[in-house]
Amino acid sequence: MENGDKIVLVSMEGEKHPVDLAILDMSEYLKGMKESGSIKSNTISLENIKEVSLKRIIDFCERCVLVIIVVGTYHLDKPLAEIERPLKSSNMRDVVSEWDADFVNIPTEELLDLVVAANFLIVQPLLDLT
Repeated sequence: MENGDKIVLVSMEGEKHPVDLAILDMSEYLKGMKESGSIKSNTISLENIKEVSLKRIIDFCERCVLVIIVVGTYHLDKPLAEIERPLKSSNMRDVVSEWDADFVNIPTEELLDLVVAANFLIVQPLLDLT
């Protein structure tokens, strides 16, 4: 695989999402697959991850990679600051960035599915946020 190549991530429902190789580095699971050469036909089937969760994880990772390119750092190089407990506010905007707060402002069931998917893929910055 060359740097310009894309990998296709396939959700439980069979939806296909072409992503840049840099996105794989946000996930320890996918990064391991890439480094071990176990990706066949540039496709990774994620049969236990729902479409909605996979799309959100890709959005999160693309945002992180874009900010790294533009600013030079984000969650990959600069982990989220540890969230103080007890929370100083019930408003997530007082605890994390506005973008991060908006990202996790989703229905509880969807958030739980997102956490399970992020845990499976080992997307640590997203697990830290949720």
